Amino acid sequence: MNSQKCLSNKNIKSFFAPESIAIIGASRKKGKLGNIVLRNLLSFGYKGKIFVVNPRAREIEGVTSFQSCSDLPQIPDLVIISLPATTVPTVLKQVAEKGTKNVVILSAGFSEIGKSGAALEKKIRDISDRYKLHILGPNCLGFLDTENNINATFSLVEKEKGNMRFLSQSGAIASSLFDYAADAGIGFSQFVTLGNKTILNENDFLSFWADEKKTRDQRKKNHQNGFSDVFPVGMYLESISHGEAFVDIVSNISQEDPVFVLKPGQSHAAQKAMLSHTGSLAGEDKIFGAALSASGALRAYTTEDLFDYMRAFSWEKVPQGPRVAILSNAGGPAVISADAVQEAGLELANFSQSVEKKLYKYLPREASVHNPIDILGDALSDRYAKSLELLLKQKNVDAVVVILTPQVMTEIQNTARAIVKLSKIYKKTILCSFMGGSLIHAGEVVLHKHRIPSFRFPERAISVLGKMWSWQMEKKRIQGAQHTLPPKNIDKTHLKWIHDHIESHRGNTFSSIDANDMLSYSGIDVPKSGRVDNFVEVEKFLTHAKFPLVLKISSEELLHKKDIGGVITGIDNVGQLKESFAILKERLKNLSFSNAHIQVQEEIKGGVEVMVGAKRDPNFGTVLLLGAGGTYTELMGEHLVLFPQCGLKEIKRQFENLKIGKLLLGMRGEKSYAIESLYEIVLRLIELMNTFTTLEEIEINPVIVTHQSAWAVDGKLKIIEHTF
Repeated sequence: MNSQKCLSNKNIKSFFAPESIAIIGASRKKGKLGNIVLRNLLSFGYKGKIFVVNPRAREIEGVTSFQSCSDLPQIPDLVIISLPATTVPTVLKQVAEKGTKNVVILSAGFSEIGKSGAALEKKIRDISDRYKLHILGPNCLGFLDTENNINATFSLVEKEKGNMRFLSQSGAIASSLFDYAADAGIGFSQFVTLGNKTILNENDFLSFWADEKKTRDQRKKNHQNGFSDVFPVGMYLESISHGEAFVDIVSNISQEDPVFVLKPGQSHAAQKAMLSHTGSLAGEDKIFGAALSASGALRAYTTEDLFDYMRAFSWEKVPQGPRVAILSNAGGPAVISADAVQEAGLELANFSQSVEKKLYKYLPREASVHNPIDILGDALSDRYAKSLELLLKQKNVDAVVVILTPQVMTEIQNTARAIVKLSKIYKKTILCSFMGGSLIHAGEVVLHKHRIPSFRFPERAISVLGKMWSWQMEKKRIQGAQHTLPPKNIDKTHLKWIHDHIESHRGNTFSSIDANDMLSYSGIDVPKSGRVDNFVEVEKFLTHAKFPLVLKISSEELLHKKDIGGVITGIDNVGQLKESFAILKERLKNLSFSNAHIQVQEEIKGGVEVMVGAKRDPNFGTVLLLGAGGTYTELMGEHLVLFPQCGLKEIKRQFENLKIGKLLLGMRGEKSYAIESLYEIVLRLIELMNTFTTLEEIEINPVIVTHQSAWAVDGKLKIIEHTF
């Protein structure tokens, strides 16, 4: 994969760790952006030199003010610009001529507002290209680095160090996250708001984090401070700048640290809203989902998901397995939790009889010692503590979810303290659900102070636990994955024919006749077929073919033959063949399509219809489509969007989890179909896309998979237009 050219680690590091910062547009008026940023830098205890530029002031917040950038006594390592958009290009050029390379532009009024703003943004890009600047923004909130005591934002941020790293394309989302984190006690290591991503984008910062490998000692120290031993990366993105590079970089990070992303744009309305928000266009949502799957990242579908993942991954140990014990003082929530465990891809841990006997030593006979465990509503903190400790000792328990409902006698704070004490002794995953409102708040405070996640509803706790385990599995999959597919070289004698036909079809689609020829030359099995303009040619075709046959109309402009009655199947003899040929000849006369012909083909009987396709996405590169085809498409209604780089093993795993995949493997003892022949077609399709970069789209629908082989029955190909 061709990754985008990213900044070097040295440049990114200097961006995060400047020894001097200048604020151009600093103001004496409290409430103005330039004043807020200055006060944030000062209150955060930034150790480097701070300069301010404001021609109307001699001093701002105790810092000497200079008339212009050229008057500064030294070259600042970082410049923050907070000025009206129309003045930014001129000031930016002065900054560049001064010698500064790292710039944050807070100002709004660029591409997000339309043509006039886009023209200003182009000027910024041109200046950056000329002077090799590294610009964050414009239209951003700034960035945060607690390791270097930098709060270069105009938002209220608590100075709480942590292990959470975050990228946000929305300043408003960032402000909400800052407030939420302060309330929940979540600390950030670094937080970057991207704005319009004119120069620096998510891949630049992700590359830095990917290469900035956290040592075992750093992770151990992190854990000793009450955090988890991972350094999570969260993102809110409205667009992906360079999709192929994004997948590569995130795959690298997710092998050690969890990555989770919230990206809107699933609906048409959301895509329209983003056009006016930060000048972004949403890509196809299914392709984005496939990109996250290929890279091992998790998808947050709501802001609630995002908040929950931040808290859980930042604080708690990731489970080493899927086996969960539920401990509750109420039967109803326990039963609800049992359902939620299965939905989350987890499993209830099984207890031996000896464990159940030990539990009865602490519990009343009315309690339920089968998982989920109900220790009854009168449970005090000691009953919780003894039961929880026994569960944490069990080798077949990977995580425990502790549920508490506030009864009159419930010792809420003491129970929380008992959980905290045991969490420090036993290194297993503990999530809590203290259900209620004001009554359980004091218990939540105890848990959160010691960084044990608690959720108001048990389903949320279990859903998050499921995502934690999902990342653990994805991490192992990516670490052991073979990301290169076995090559399927195309016969050299056919390469020129394929190349010439592709070049002659630029900007067009292939007819099914030409498409089938091309697939055949690529090494894909295609039923005997040919173009027939009269019945003499049909009879000639019969000399080397056999019934049953199919007749169909073929044209470069015709994508859905059945919609116009352009396919006749089940032709078993010459009489039917003559009649069918006459029918299609008559239908040809009524078509407005140019260059339409009749195609005859041997019919493949007794197989399962599958759809296989490949598409060249302008952002993410080659994408594979695989699922039910032909008549099964509407019946099963399922298909996969996959990235080839996830590897053949993963392609097989996901496809064989579909209904169509299970059908091919042989359900209920039935004979299996030639599924390996199907995978051979998949590999050859990817090879075609890799070899001929002007191929935009290939679809074979259906591929008919029999017990012996797989046949590409009907192909469609689209070629990219010439670009001059």
